[in-house]
Amino acid sequence: SDFVIKEYNLDDIIRQAIHRYAPQFIRRKLRLVYEPTEVKVLTDEKWLLFILNQIINNSIKYKRDNIDSYIKIKTYENTNSVKLFVEDNGIGIPKNDLGQVFNKCFTGENGREKSKSTGMGLYIAKKLCVKLGHRIEIESEAGSFTRVVITFGKNDFCKMD
Repeated sequence: SDFVIKEYNLDDIIRQAIHRYAPQFIRRKLRLVYEPTEVKVLTDEKWLLFILNQIINNSIKYKRDNIDSYIKIKTYENTNSVKLFVEDNGIGIPKNDLGQVFNKCFTGENGREKSKSTGMGLYIAKKLCVKLGHRIEIESEAGSFTRVVITFGKNDFCKMD
């Protein structure tokens, strides 16, 4: 209930998340592909940063070994929305687990095999997105990639002058 919704430069929030994980990018040999943006979104900075941290942490945790591992972050803006894409070429999510990744305490096949997963991170991220009025979706193919898309709606009524 401690949301502070206002207009933020999305790039500033993304850069905070990147900065937090920079040592892990270096240590784990993960390449960052990032297209800076000047787009502004209506959100809560603290909670959106929490969501981004969770997504990036998962990308790092579930990276594949012995390949050119990367995390790509980019935005796409149209007249009705802004989409934030975070994509990796990690181990991916098995098809039978994909529909459950936002469920409370769901760890799935990868969580049991690869790490000490609680199944709470994406559950909380989804709950926060709903409360913030954002949409979060995940696309993935096992052994290939995972792409998380956060959609921010645009509404002139909400803009402050």
